Amino acid sequence: MTKCKLSLLLVSALCAPLSAQSQSAENCAALAGLKIDAVEIKKAALVPAGATVPPPYPGAPSIGPLPMHCRVDGVINRRKGVDDQEFGIGFALALPENAAWNGDFMMQGGGGGNGIIAYPAGANYAGDKPALSRGFAVASTDTGHKAKTGAFDFTFMRDQQAYLDFAFLATAEVAAVAKQIFFASAPSVRTFIQTAQMDYPFASDIP
Repeated sequence: MTKCKLSLLLVSALCAPLSAQSQSAENCAALAGLKIDAVEIKKAALVPAGATVPPPYPGAPSIGPLPMHCRVDGVINRRKGVDDQEFGIGFALALPENAAWNGDFMMQGGGGGNGIIAYPAGANYAGDKPALSRGFAVASTDTGHKAKTGAFDFTFMRDQQAYLDFAFLATAEVAAVAKQIFFASAPSVRTFIQTAQMDYPFASDIP
């Protein structure tokens, strides 16, 4: 009888984290169906604990290992612009588990002419430990265009809306959408503190 009880306890102990992870995966995947005006959520998937991100540039260290988190990728205000080019504010959002969330949000900045969506880990603004590993929800954005010739490609500025998105609008748009996605993933949470850890001077003006 004692052996049976021990076996049942062992099975329960092993199954509990698997069940929790399965539930987290389902909750994360469900965000792909979230409807927000002018927003396309392209993917929402659970990233298991221990994942690492390749170095963002030659000579840089890899990022991680990262904790389990839900990564959401999407586009805001997709449109056709100058020369019939496709524009839109691309973004990626990393949501820590509810129990690990510290109550803060970090809007990750880019560099140069941006135009790429870096992994939303907050690695460049938080010392040796990425912000995501410290419990922050983290978002990153390409600021509304795709770089074609490298980090300092500013050809997108021929499109006025793309210039405005890069200059200041994209960051505010992504922060607002990130807030809606987070509340959808954690409906019991009602506080969302924005931490402006960015290389944009207007970050503190985002409501």
